[in-house]
Amino acid sequence: MTNNPDEPSSFSVSRQGAAEQVMGDLRNRICQGVYPRGAKLPSERELATYYRVSGPTVREALRGLAATNLVRMRKGWACT
Repeated sequence: MTNNPDEPSSFSVSRQGAAEQVMGDLRNRICQGVYPRGAKLPSERELATYYRVSGPTVREALRGLAATNLVRMRKGWACT
């Protein structure tokens, strides 16, 4: 995923477990250094557009990542 929310996504999720799939992909991107420590993540709206899911699905994924201390909420979500 680039930081350009206008770029079409090749990522697709199934209806079941969409939040888990988004969470897994974001976890991989954080661990690979796409989003380094302290980097601000794209907005929930941009992530929802990229992953082709709803805002609440993205929010659930981000909360799951927060529970594992990979991201935290400041003014927007950021990698920890």
